[in-house]
Amino acid sequence: MSETIDAPQDSLNGSQGSASGERKLNVRARVWRACEVCRKRKVKCNGQEPCSYCLSSGKICSFKDISDNAALARQQANTVDSRLSKVEETLRGLLPMTQAFEAWSQKNPHASQLPFSMPNAEAGPSTKPQYFPPRNADQTEAYRPSTAVQRLSRFPTNGASGSPTSISDPVEDETLDGPEQWSDRFSHLTKDSYGNLRYTGGASTYMLVDALTTLHDSTTDASPESQSSRRNVDITLPFFNPGHYFKTQEALPRPEDIPYPTPEQGDELIEIFFKCVHYSFPLLHQHLFLERYMKVMASKHSGKPSRDTAFLALMFSVFACGSCVLGRKHHSASSKSSTPTSDFGGMDYYQRAQLLFWMCTGESQIEQVQCLALLAVCNASWNTLAQGWLNAGQAIRRAQDLGLHRSSRRSNLSALDKEIRRRVWWCVYSLDRLLSMALGRPSGAHDDDCNVELPVELDDAQLLASSEGSVPRPGSSNMTGFIALLKIYVIAGKVMRFVHSPRIDEPFSEETQDVVASLDGELEAWINGLPPAVRFAANDRQNPQMLSLCLITFFIYYSSIINLHRPFIPDDSSPSNDLTSLGQCMSAARSCIRIGEITQEMLPSSHYMAFAVQFITLSGVVLLRCIHYVNDEELVSAIIHDAEKCVSILEGLEDVWPASKRCREIVSDLLVVVKMKLNGGPIAIENLQASQETVFTNNEERKTETRRHGV
Repeated sequence: MSETIDAPQDSLNGSQGSASGERKLNVRARVWRACEVCRKRKVKCNGQEPCSYCLSSGKICSFKDISDNAALARQQANTVDSRLSKVEETLRGLLPMTQAFEAWSQKNPHASQLPFSMPNAEAGPSTKPQYFPPRNADQTEAYRPSTAVQRLSRFPTNGASGSPTSISDPVEDETLDGPEQWSDRFSHLTKDSYGNLRYTGGASTYMLVDALTTLHDSTTDASPESQSSRRNVDITLPFFNPGHYFKTQEALPRPEDIPYPTPEQGDELIEIFFKCVHYSFPLLHQHLFLERYMKVMASKHSGKPSRDTAFLALMFSVFACGSCVLGRKHHSASSKSSTPTSDFGGMDYYQRAQLLFWMCTGESQIEQVQCLALLAVCNASWNTLAQGWLNAGQAIRRAQDLGLHRSSRRSNLSALDKEIRRRVWWCVYSLDRLLSMALGRPSGAHDDDCNVELPVELDDAQLLASSEGSVPRPGSSNMTGFIALLKIYVIAGKVMRFVHSPRIDEPFSEETQDVVASLDGELEAWINGLPPAVRFAANDRQNPQMLSLCLITFFIYYSSIINLHRPFIPDDSSPSNDLTSLGQCMSAARSCIRIGEITQEMLPSSHYMAFAVQFITLSGVVLLRCIHYVNDEELVSAIIHDAEKCVSILEGLEDVWPASKRCREIVSDLLVVVKMKLNGGPIAIENLQASQETVFTNNEERKTETRRHGV
């Protein structure tokens, strides 16, 4: 059917007079099969699909499967010959290049740069979009962490003892050996195809787990002791296929293509984050994170970048948060008339964190929860609260997917891992609560779904020392203030669910007022049980971070009182002689403005600043809207003074948070209207507007003059 034509001897050996000594192979390719049409017509077939005859005659070309070992052997031989020819052709093309490079290297023995750009041989041809331009920075130098990063990552040994018997593992659950709770039966952690623990719950899952556990065990004993011993058996549920992995998204760049900041920039942003944000939002464990961060940076500068996309996404989200704080500091210190700082400081790191987050789609790790939470913090600092609320909601869902919302007291995790899971959950919980309060939207987590314990009152160094069996160094911890903050968040969430419920038909019914009184009682119990370290934080000048936590805590407390009682202030549509809610609102609003005077000095430019600015504004609005209920001239004068103070505070925050200017304008315009009504006549309002415009102009001129002199 096919024939082989032997090439002439001179063609096989090549021309003897050729200078290069190249060989030409003029062997015709072997044809080891023929199509059905050529077989029937008994004509020569070129073996291609479709063959040349069928292609020219318009016939359907088809090949019959042949179980002929000889034909298969001929096909393999033909393939080897073809590949050998291609290899020889490639080598002949590379020979002049290697000769030229050898000559150049002999002339330039000490050259540090090649005369041409080498393609990435490992990567091969790629159709991936180029998101970032190639970096010119020299990455060959070894990474050396800055002094600040070394100090932050250094484990403090002073004050710690090596005697593990002095304490009884404070990070261990006190109820670990206690009886199994009824809710523990309906929560289970199982491994997915990536080996990560995922949460499944409910009665249906419980039945599956019970059935699979019974099948796994050789005994069918149904006693509680047997069930307890089988709780930690590795069970594969049908929701998670062990051999099923999410497809790689080819449209995204590779992790090694993401540009890093310079070591100096990266270390500075890390230092700012842990100094300005971490103490009030302990989402990360400082020492464990910095240890991984330094390893990643060292790998990058040694030419072996990390491919741990989950941690890289977290690292870049930390860069983004640090840039937000750093940008606000520079913006407040710089002149407005020159090049203004963008309201979206750190957006480049934010985008890279998102890309890295999308690269690990299909996986579920705690670093992804932390990344989303920090991206939400960036959103709040940019005054994009709605996007922050969305990111916080995703963080809640991912945390629930990992089972962070449920108690892990009976799991096989280490005590340190359990405590880190608690802290991550409560940080995400608090962020979701704060953004929900700011926007008046539902929160992503319901308290009835959670039974995870509160974190322990140990800072990162104390926690690490305790987990290693050492006695934590004595002293107060910022976690005391954070736990007090978490407790008021829980009450604030109850207030929101109550006042935002569409089921309240009669606001002044006895049932509704009983709920209001109950929530008032919880708020009062919280304030009475506040730890002295938080309550009297203003007296401790050595710990300004605790004062900041105290400030945030009282902002949440007073905002909860306003949210609870504002709907029950009597108005034309719902008249009432009970002015209790009015008094509660006005008192809380005045307190908010009073503590707002030190907001700029004490709060970081994060989600806390956004919340504080909003409720300082709402406090001014509440006072001015309720002033017509007040008959005491002295109290009216005090309210007007507080409203003017509110305007002044918001004006001072304009360089710190983007929306402060608009908030100031709202309170200022409302103040003008109220003064007009008190003093009477449109002439009064014109005079007030003119006087306020003069005061504002003078303030701007004074600021410009101060900046001109470099103050």
